[in-house]
Amino acid sequence: RSVYLSYDESTQVPTYQALNAAPGGLFGGDPDLGRATTANLELGATAELAGWAVQAAVFARRDDAQLDYIFDPTNPLSSRRATTVDLETVGAEIFARRNWERLELMLG
Repeated sequence: RSVYLSYDESTQVPTYQALNAAPGGLFGGDPDLGRATTANLELGATAELAGWAVQAAVFARRDDAQLDYIFDPTNPLSSRRATTVDLETVGAEIFARRNWERLELMLG
């Protein structure tokens, strides 16, 4: 049996196309886009229960200034343009595995 707590962060700069493409092109750029960041916090556990190997976790993730291409809602015939979005995700996962002589069963 084990329990873990994990925290990680990452960062990424926008792509060349997102920064430098002409605003009117198929994928319009924005030279003012900033660095994107992501942070993830996770609490999990593993255990052996009645012949099953079980892993479970809960997590919270925050994405700030992630690059996305959107259509201009005021002009549906326009091309897409680069912008940023912020996302927050909270979730849980569980995974169980059991082995028999000729069969392995995995549930998630």
